[in-house]
Amino acid sequence: MFSVRFISALFGVITVALTYFLSGLIVNKKYKRYLPLIFSLVVAISPWAIHFSRRAVEANIGLTLFLLFLYFFIRSLKNAKNFVFALFFLGLSTHAYYSERLIAVIVLPIFIFQFRKYFIENKKWVFAGLVVLALTLLPHLVTVLSGSFFARFDQVGSSTGKFLSDFIRHLFGYFSPMYLFSDAGFGLSRISPNLGMFYGLLVFPFFVGLYKVTKIVNYKYHIFLLTLIFISLIPASLTGDDFYPLRILEFLWIVSFVISIGVYEIGMLFKNKVIRLFLL
Repeated sequence: MFSVRFISALFGVITVALTYFLSGLIVNKKYKRYLPLIFSLVVAISPWAIHFSRRAVEANIGLTLFLLFLYFFIRSLKNAKNFVFALFFLGLSTHAYYSERLIAVIVLPIFIFQFRKYFIENKKWVFAGLVVLALTLLPHLVTVLSGSFFARFDQVGSSTGKFLSDFIRHLFGYFSPMYLFSDAGFGLSRISPNLGMFYGLLVFPFFVGLYKVTKIVNYKYHIFLLTLIFISLIPASLTGDDFYPLRILEFLWIVSFVISIGVYEIGMLFKNKVIRLFLL
């Protein structure tokens, strides 16, 4: 049991470290000193991150591998060679958990289209990356041909017959402050009674962060981040569950980012250096 849980805990720690380095790539220069540290701290102490790092769940590994994809993808916008590494980790993430299988199919063409001018100029590395991705996805052919690849959706998909309305309701339901900050429900969703994915006192920083996020994130990544928010919710929204956080770890990671922006902005309001240092 220790060896199984250790792997999940290890990837949880790697996620915290990745959070620091990845956030430093997307925020404006003025905020690179403190914000990545705050973001890493918010992830490290959040109930969702602690809970799923303690459990032996594949989704935790999927999140780490997907963040590695994001890290190298953003690095590839300055050095196209990194695109190969990005797609290698994206391919690996699809073997970790079901959510990443669907996210990968949607996110890659959208991101390439968004930065198409740059990638057209570096077609050689785009082709190399796609070859690497294809090789990492080859094992999925066995499950696709056997029919087991789509079997999980048959098990967890909506059974009401109202596919579109259920999808929309679930999609926007994941933005519910009650689920995020108050009570996440039962089963794997439940962290602890009357506890959401984040501590209730972080509600205010969350809304402050929403207001300030476009100021702090580099303008090149505004659409990038907004797109990722909705894409990360699609797999969970297609199922019959109202709220199932194990399927939305990428979304919870982004919410942590928004909260960290709010914490930073609130901290900067204090002129007293001791108070500001405590908050930041």
